[in-house]
Parts: sequence; structure tokens; C-alpha cells
Amino acid sequence: MLTAEERSGGTNCAGTQQWKQAFSYDRYGNRNFDLANTTANVLGPNPAASQTTNRFTSGGYGYDGGGNLSSDPATSSNGIVYDAENKQRQYTKTGQQTNSYYYEPEYRPVPGLRIAILVSCY
Repeated sequence: MLTAEERSGGTNCAGTQQWKQAFSYDRYGNRNFDLANTTANVLGPNPAASQTTNRFTSGGYGYDGGGNLSSDPATSSNGIVYDAENKQRQYTKTGQQTNSYYYEPEYRPVPGLRIAILVSCY
């Protein structure tokens, strides 16, 4: 996905723009906000990744022995948990409930447990 936006007050996406996000990708596929084309009301963390190690270079990110991201600025140490096959199993944001992830035997996330739908207008 390169862009997403939300409009209100009209039909067929002709209303007033409420927000817009645009993204850029590095050679590893890490996504960052395209700051020039994203409205300020939806900007969040925009960490830089090393083009040598493919790890975040901004402060507050931790990694386990397998190279998996184990914490970010919104979690405590080891707030992101992986199983023996390096599949993410849990994410606990500081002060909030733990999100758990479940997989089918083919290692796909189980359908219907968590679904997000984004409608973009072009």
C-alpha cells in the first residue's frame, strides 16, 4: 500500500479530506511515512532502519538472540514474544491488554481472529 486517506461529508469519496497517509519503502521492505504527503494528525513513530543490518536505529527498540524485535518504544522489555519457530505470538503494549496471535498449520494467521479493513479512495 502506498497511500490511504479518509474523506467525509460526501459520496463516492468526494467529501472533505480528514487525513492522508503516504508511505515509502526501503530495500528490505520497511515502510515509513512519506512526511511531505502525510497529514500531521496521523503521524506516528517513523523509525529509521539500518541499510546494513535491517534493524531500527532509533532508540527504544530491542532484539532477541534470534534477531526478532523484542521491544519497541510502546512496550516493556520482552513485550513482543515469539515461539520456537520465530513466529510472533504476543504483543503487549505497556498498560494495555496483550494481543495474541494464532496460526494455522501452514503458518498463516487464523482467519477471523483479527481483521482490519481499509477503504481507500483513488
